[in-house]
Amino acid sequence: MQPPRTVEEDGMWVAAIEDSLMSVFDFLFRSQRERVHAQIAPMLAMLLADGKPHPNEMKFIAMRLGELGVPPSEFEQMLRNPPKFVPPSARDQRLRILVETALVMLADGSVDPSEMALFVGLTHRLELTAEEAGLALLAARELMKRLQPGSDLDSEITTALTTLGSR
Repeated sequence: MQPPRTVEEDGMWVAAIEDSLMSVFDFLFRSQRERVHAQIAPMLAMLLADGKPHPNEMKFIAMRLGELGVPPSEFEQMLRNPPKFVPPSARDQRLRILVETALVMLADGSVDPSEMALFVGLTHRLELTAEEAGLALLAARELMKRLQPGSDLDSEITTALTTLGSR
C-alpha cells in the first residue's frame, strides 16, 4: 500500500493537469498563425530593444521562423509591422517564449540594460516567477554553448525546458 500523497504533491498534480488542459485549449482554439506570433513578437521586441539589431540575433530569429514554417518574406514584414503579442495560457508555452527571447538577448554576446528590462517585463507579462526567469536564462546560456549551425533548435529548446522542469 502506498503512503498518502502530501498536499504539495496533490498541488503539483493539479497544476500539471491544468497546464495540459490549457495546452489543448490553445491548440484547439488558437490558429497556427496566432501561436507563431505569440512566440515571435517577444523575440522581435528583444531584437530591437537596444536599438541596434545584431546579425546573430537576426540569424537566430530567422532560423526559428524557418522551423515554424514562416517564409523569409514574412520575417521582413514582421520587422516592419511586429505582430501583436498575446501570451499563451499554458505555462510550458510561456516558458518556451521566455527561453527563446533569452536566446535572442544572448545572441550578440552582450546584454544591454534595455534588453534585461524587457526580459524582466516579459517575465511579468507571462506571469512567471523570478525563479523561473532565472532558470530560463540559465537554460538559454547553456543552449548558446551547444548550438551549432543546422541544429534542430526546436528539439534543443524542448530538451532545455524538460531539464528546466526537473529542477
